[in-house]
Amino acid sequence: MVTILRNEADEPHGFATVLRDLTARKNAKDALQSSEERFRRIVESVRDHALFQVDPEGRVTFWNKGAEDLFGYGQDEILGRHVAILYTSDDQELSAKPNENERWMVRRDGARIFARGVTQPLLGPGGEVRGFVKVLRDDSERRRSEERRSRNERQEHHRVLGEVEHTEAALARTQDDLRALAARLMTAHEDERRRIARELHDDLSQRLALLEMHTVHFARRPDFTEEETSEIEGVRQEVAKISEMFWNISHRLHPRYWRT
Repeated sequence: MVTILRNEADEPHGFATVLRDLTARKNAKDALQSSEERFRRIVESVRDHALFQVDPEGRVTFWNKGAEDLFGYGQDEILGRHVAILYTSDDQELSAKPNENERWMVRRDGARIFARGVTQPLLGPGGEVRGFVKVLRDDSERRRSEERRSRNERQEHHRVLGEVEHTEAALARTQDDLRALAARLMTAHEDERRRIARELHDDLSQRLALLEMHTVHFARRPDFTEEETSEIEGVRQEVAKISEMFWNISHRLHPRYWRT
């Protein structure tokens, strides 16, 4: 600072200079600028994460190499444009509070990518929001893998359900077939019992009855002695017993036969 020196008549008769050493401030300012520049270059060169900044209205103000690789936009194409071009819909996810999120987003070529990351608001001295910084990484392969696994699980679930339904239907048909077979067996069994009962009654019983009649007639011959006649009567009685036994067997085999 320079000050004019005056005499008693208020006439200038020299100058006084006051100097202050600002070297430290200058060095600190240069160091800060240098540090900010190095940080900016580091951030710009990061390629495994997309880092970009938007203003409070959502216009892109910073775009690093990772964002170029992820979304396909160069800095000259994206700076100043609204961040909504990166979303699949009007997704107003910019918030004054830090938040983590994941969503499908859109590349320059229209392909969809699944991005996972955080949004950090930039606040001024008074707490006002001056913009937002977003850090994202491509998580598309994991997401697609999960979707494929989920889709395969659903397909496998439907396949198993289909097999279960098919098996149940086959079991139902088998049960119907078994019931039908059992019914046919029962019918065949009843038919066989009826046939045997009829044969016993109509054939063997009648033969025995005829034999009994012949025995009675034969016993009446006058040339037989009393002893011979008695023996023949014994034979007749045995034939009658056998005939009654077969009648009982026939009745037990098929009682309904006798009501037809």
